[in-house]
Amino acid sequence: MNIDNEFAAISPDGQTIVTHEYWQRKITQLWDATRRPSGLKKFFGFTDTQHPRLTIQGHPVHVRTLAFSPDGKILAGGSNLGAVHLWDVHTGTKLFTLKEHSNRIRALALSPDGKAVASGTANGEISLWNTANGTQNNAIILEPRAIVSQLLFSMDGKILVSGNGRGIIQLWDVHTGRLLSTHTGHTSLISMLLFSPDGKTLASGGTDATILLWDWETFNK
Repeated sequence: MNIDNEFAAISPDGQTIVTHEYWQRKITQLWDATRRPSGLKKFFGFTDTQHPRLTIQGHPVHVRTLAFSPDGKILAGGSNLGAVHLWDVHTGTKLFTLKEHSNRIRALALSPDGKAVASGTANGEISLWNTANGTQNNAIILEPRAIVSQLLFSMDGKILVSGNGRGIIQLWDVHTGRLLSTHTGHTSLISMLLFSPDGKTLASGGTDATILLWDWETFNK
């Protein structure tokens, strides 16, 4: 979520909101979402007395995308400098800084088991990383100049779904990095990828003002 010069993400359990103000203070803060709703006024720029639960120290300059692990224990942030930063949500300790990319990070996703993070860039590059030791698992190169705008792991963590700036959706084998299939339907940038709770339907949204529903069993064959 992007509001003015701030980015925000909500933990899967709905207990924590993380915000990053990237132009002036360049500060990353975690807020208790279970407290009174007026606490959100702080994020939206209004005066409030609520203080963040945690301020992450040593955060990167110009974080432009944020993502939680499914268990809410790890926070990933991608920067304009092509680095991915992983933090412990409970303590704010930085776990790893991953610096393989040569362009700004546009999309992040963590696997269902939290053991892998996928990062995509503005120049069409995707990497898969091991969150336990910060090593790169697989490098996947997409079409040059095709912005990686969305990333999403399948419910079993075996497939990575990517959406790009040309409205193309692609499926990748997480273990090998092999391209499994390519799907078209949108005419412009993919702005949303989301599974239904039962994992049987993939929804995709685009800046062409359309939402498409895909049958996952048929989609990933």
